[in-house]
Amino acid sequence: MPKETFNPTEPWKIIAEHDEVDNQWLRVRNVTFQLPNGHTLKDYYIAERPSVVVIIPFQEGKTYLFQEYERGVNEVGHKFPGGRIDKGETPDTAAMREFQEELGLKPSELISLGTTYVDPGFMPTLAHYFLCANFEESPSARVDSPTELFEGGWVDFSDVARRISNNTIKNPFVIVGYALASGYLAKQEPGKDA
Repeated sequence: MPKETFNPTEPWKIIAEHDEVDNQWLRVRNVTFQLPNGHTLKDYYIAERPSVVVIIPFQEGKTYLFQEYERGVNEVGHKFPGGRIDKGETPDTAAMREFQEELGLKPSELISLGTTYVDPGFMPTLAHYFLCANFEESPSARVDSPTELFEGGWVDFSDVARRISNNTIKNPFVIVGYALASGYLAKQEPGKDA
């Protein structure tokens, strides 16, 4: 009997779905799919979170890193400034707001480095990356929130690479952000090919 042919990369068809969780932090959908090969896949969960911005500050060879307790993995981890995009915000305005609220610095220019999916198998969430090399002090813009507990400081940009390679930094937003910013900054150096 000949084997049935199908396109394995054809989009899966949604047969049924309902929300398991839907609040300000997270929406979890329970989806039943019809696969391209005819099989049915039940109880496939898709988590939806607001898209996020990640801002890589850069000045005189240094960048700003936070240390924060990461609830999901029960560890202290590193992160660049950033946060979620609120309803009605563009990625640029969210990046400017987060940069001011977290660092008390007002960006005069944000350079878009691109976007990545957070976890494309389970989430449609996007991460938008920006480099900010031009900013000024804006202490009144800093917002202290009782639910955002972190500390941070300026570190050598090259030190981020060392921390990534020795597995001290495990946060994918920092790893991707560092790679995108490094690529952009290398193109800006005199004598480098674009």
